[in-house]
Amino acid sequence: MGQESSVSSRPAAIVACRAGTVQPDGRTGRKTLEARLSSLRRCFTGRHKALGSRSGSSSGSGDSCGTQRLSPCRLPFPSGLGPCGMHRTSLQAGDGVTVENIESPAGGTVLFRRELLHARSSPLAALVARLDAAKGWPWRVGGREALAAKLSPLQPLVFSRSARRAAGVPDAEEIRFAWVYPAQLDWTTIVERKGPIDREKLDMGCPDLSFLAVGGFVCFGCSGRGGPRSFEVARSGSVCCELRILCARAISYDPTGGPLHFEGFRNLEPACAKRLERLGRLQPVAVRQWAAMGARYVAWIRPNEPMPDSSGRERPLMRHGGFAFLFRDPAAPATGNTTDRFFEAASALDLLGDPTPSSSSASTMANAIEVNGTSQIGPQSLPSWLPYSPTGVPSGNPHMHRKRTFDLAAASNWLLVLHLLLECPEVAKEADEKGDTLLHYCARHSCLDRTLLEALRDRGADRDRRNASGEAPDLLGDRPFKRISRDVWGLAPDLFEDPEDWFHHWDSAGKGHLRPAELAEALAAVYQVDKVGRVWLRSYCNTQHAAGVSKEHFLGQQSLARELQFSSSFASLRSGNLPPLFTNSLSPLHDEDCAQLVRLEERLSQLRAQHGWLPGARAPVAAQRLQMPQPFAGGCGDVVARMRNARQMLSFSLAQTATSSAKTWQRGFRINFAGQDGVDDGGLTKAWGQEVAFALWGNSDLFEQCGTNWHFFRPDSSPSVQLDGQQVETAYLYRWTGRFLAYLLSQHCLVDCSLCPWAFRVLHRAGRSRQYLAPRSSFAEWPDTPEGADHMLGDLASLDPGLASSLWKVLNVMSDGELRWLDFTCGGVELEPGGSEIAVNSANKERYVRRCCASQLLERTRLGLQAFVDGFVEVIPAEVFADFVEGGLHRLLLGAATLSDADIAELERLVIPGGLVPVKLRDHPRVREAAHWFFQAARAGDAPFRSRLLEFWTGMNRVPLTGVQAIQPRPRLQVMVQPDGRGLKRIESWPRERLPEGHTCGNELWLPLQDSYEQTAERVRLAVENFEAGFALK
Repeated sequence: MGQESSVSSRPAAIVACRAGTVQPDGRTGRKTLEARLSSLRRCFTGRHKALGSRSGSSSGSGDSCGTQRLSPCRLPFPSGLGPCGMHRTSLQAGDGVTVENIESPAGGTVLFRRELLHARSSPLAALVARLDAAKGWPWRVGGREALAAKLSPLQPLVFSRSARRAAGVPDAEEIRFAWVYPAQLDWTTIVERKGPIDREKLDMGCPDLSFLAVGGFVCFGCSGRGGPRSFEVARSGSVCCELRILCARAISYDPTGGPLHFEGFRNLEPACAKRLERLGRLQPVAVRQWAAMGARYVAWIRPNEPMPDSSGRERPLMRHGGFAFLFRDPAAPATGNTTDRFFEAASALDLLGDPTPSSSSASTMANAIEVNGTSQIGPQSLPSWLPYSPTGVPSGNPHMHRKRTFDLAAASNWLLVLHLLLECPEVAKEADEKGDTLLHYCARHSCLDRTLLEALRDRGADRDRRNASGEAPDLLGDRPFKRISRDVWGLAPDLFEDPEDWFHHWDSAGKGHLRPAELAEALAAVYQVDKVGRVWLRSYCNTQHAAGVSKEHFLGQQSLARELQFSSSFASLRSGNLPPLFTNSLSPLHDEDCAQLVRLEERLSQLRAQHGWLPGARAPVAAQRLQMPQPFAGGCGDVVARMRNARQMLSFSLAQTATSSAKTWQRGFRINFAGQDGVDDGGLTKAWGQEVAFALWGNSDLFEQCGTNWHFFRPDSSPSVQLDGQQVETAYLYRWTGRFLAYLLSQHCLVDCSLCPWAFRVLHRAGRSRQYLAPRSSFAEWPDTPEGADHMLGDLASLDPGLASSLWKVLNVMSDGELRWLDFTCGGVELEPGGSEIAVNSANKERYVRRCCASQLLERTRLGLQAFVDGFVEVIPAEVFADFVEGGLHRLLLGAATLSDADIAELERLVIPGGLVPVKLRDHPRVREAAHWFFQAARAGDAPFRSRLLEFWTGMNRVPLTGVQAIQPRPRLQVMVQPDGRGLKRIESWPRERLPEGHTCGNELWLPLQDSYEQTAERVRLAVENFEAGFALK
């Protein structure tokens, strides 16, 4: 039935060689025979000298005695090859086989006779029986059936005498080895045969059948002096010979470190591939795992075999030999990005050494007996290696294959799991009895093998599939697993677990910066929002992060990452609810914003110094004296009485500065309170600023309330307001307010300024262009684009966040049925002629929103805004602040409302020891102890107590935005003691019963020495809770 060999057609031409004599037949002369034998000797003994091999050795043969080793690679195919186990087969030493065309540069063909195979092992006998039943013997030798397999060209091996004796090889016998390609059979038909003779299943994992179906190495021995002489020659010209097998080794995949290691792949030159094709050396890939990764043809390259390099020169390709793979059809031209590659053996082949033990054969695993559906193979029986599966051969029992794969995964043997997965890709989608997939196993055991995860992905593993307990793989995995698995699936890292990696994932350009559109897209992927949610995120990014987000901004102390994780708005978004886009609170400052504000404060300090104001020094002589009424002594307890007193103070201030020039404001004021003997070196100015700010914004008499927390200028239609029984023009009041706030900024005073942020945005924009508030079309301020609409609503939110959020819904959420209840009016004012008769619909809603914004932001209060800007820039020129972050002046005025634990720790570091007085006693243990008791009492207080303590000490109840280190002059703590010989004693006028005093001009706090922490805390609390603003309680 099969192909008839040239040997089988000429049985009489084969002459047996015995006892070292050659008996030619009558058709072949003696000279011809001797010529053939000489050619064969050259074939077996010819060696190529290694030229320029990478190992640097000039050894000519791939001998097993060499000790040179290259760097093995354990990556799976196609990045690496192996490591491979070498398994002894049943082909015994001394078994004779016929080799045909041994002189061919393509390699010969080895013929295994039926009788030899049948006698060697049960698996081989089962194969013989199937071939007999199918009459499927493809070759015949001397009229007898045989299996044929291609050989690579033979290569000599040189062994030491001791190695030969250990292997039982005579000293005179020459040894040749070759790679045996798979036997030329229709393995699919043979393995899947159904019939009485085929009841015993073929174990394709056993070394004997693996050797024939996958391939392996074989060593031949030839006895006789002067080289191999046991050959037979055919008259037709093809040369055949009988060779004696010394050993035959099947290979397996052995990630624990089999005897055969290979280097990582190197690219195969197209010229080399072309030569292999021309010589007929390329054979179809017969290993399923290699074929699954795209390999199509393979060839064994002999040690030091010359091959053409990129320049066409002949050089040894590999010192120890190796495999070359083509990932394309040989007839197809090689391109520049070809994946053809070769793998060099890391050391010389040791074919006569101890093979890999076969006791833990994977076939034993495959044939495990099950009881009640449970495998009887325990973890200790799991294989350390697995056979290579031949292509075209079924993988066997799918249930057992799945069971074996899951058992290996439970043992974290990921390389063998990958090996089986490449053999049976469908396992990637299957689950065990608990609903766990291979991906669940990988997550639970923290598999970080990227190649395995990529193989699971490519074979359809579902990353979102939940097991019987409702757990997805991501819920089971630790942080490293989540990171690599999300990367393999092309997903962003987890924002809340790996914010830095998340940022790098979306920063595809590697610039360390995300534009608003990029940030919106990234957040949409995190929160998995619908279409409206995506618009919400776009608007959020355009309004809150119009300049984009840098890596420092995203990951800094006041980071956006923290806001995304902990803010209520994004918590609502995570739960599927759309939160209001705008809120009353100011957005948190980020690191680069704070850095800008530090530089702005430095500019203000320079401006202050230009007019004679120096930190810790007395007020300059040129400062104008302002006489004020006595401040309200009741603190914040009686709001009405405090407002009455504060309004009186505001009236006095307006009257005394009515004719003051801008230069007078810049030179500053010296505040005197009626009934108080004091010199204003800064502390009284702070108290005056606090009370005047309360008079301006403590209620809605002078300014119009907008939103919940803010005030804004009254409309231009209200030309005056009443102050302390007198009518005051709003333009004059608002111009004075601008001067007043600029003066407080120049004096480093913090106040509770509730003038809305929009006023300060206008201040910055008008500072850059004094034509900003000139009468013109308000629409020119905002481009007619989605980004322009977002910026417009963001500006409106700085005035009235509730109205801005409502108008955003008009643009993006409300239906026509809801819009029809709106008309072109806002606050009772028509936005255009006849606006009360014009209904809002989807066609005109953009125009309606734009007219609402323009009306509220610029048109209603243009005169008030202009007066405020003019007054402010008279005291602080626009060039001082115009190039800094918008709203920075407002944030400097407000500072931070609370004194945090971190602020107290920083204040303690500044004061101890550098700010302790007396200087000569600052290192005394009693002074240090008293200071630490004071800060311990500060930490024990709540937020209102801490604010009052700061006001008692520095005259300001708020912390500078750039930190307590920005308080000028530097705070000092004076423990009221004096030297007493080698020790100290209390100052006589400062007994322990006396209360602490705050001196806000110099930011000093005087503290009587106490005997315990409890006494210190009690006296500090009593003083702080009862002091009069701006003055010490004595």
